[in-house]
Amino acid sequence: MAFFSNESQWFWQALGTLIVGASLIALYHQVRLQRLSGIVDSMEKLTLLWNSENQLKLRLSVCEKLSKDINYFGNDTEELLELFERVGAYVKIGAIPEFAIWEVFSWYIDHYYEISRAGLTELRIHYKDPLLFENFEWLAVKLNNISRRKNLRSVVINNKSDAEKFLNGEINTARVLLGVEHQEKSKFLSD
Repeated sequence: MAFFSNESQWFWQALGTLIVGASLIALYHQVRLQRLSGIVDSMEKLTLLWNSENQLKLRLSVCEKLSKDINYFGNDTEELLELFERVGAYVKIGAIPEFAIWEVFSWYIDHYYEISRAGLTELRIHYKDPLLFENFEWLAVKLNNISRRKNLRSVVINNKSDAEKFLNGEINTARVLLGVEHQEKSKFLSD
């Protein structure tokens, strides 16, 4: 039985090394899958929060007010943007990768940031706090940089007409998801 002799010791060492190497590779893939699963779970939770009844009502309220006055910036705007402030903090600490936020939320963050820039500046001056919504602003700049690297056009809103398409889309989306449009049509038809 030369297979178990001292002469075959190199074989057993090589086999042990291969088994340890394969185990490390499997462990790496398992950890990677768990991380990706956590990212997907976080993104799903953020999407559910973004489309929750409370957020939809805020989006509808803010966008209807902005469609009448593009410079509007009230408490409801602050409350709406607070979600993006938190998301910015999560990205900043590495809890959620910026690419995942870019894929799902860049359209909203880019537009809300551009529309609310002047209001954010006034808010910072009013409270004498230059750090108000700093994570939201940081995130908007990060996402804009990703868009540029992908050769995509940055969102620029210079006037009300630039914002109308986005605002109307948000108003319509919020109404549909809240069932407001259906309720209004039903009322109209029953009257």
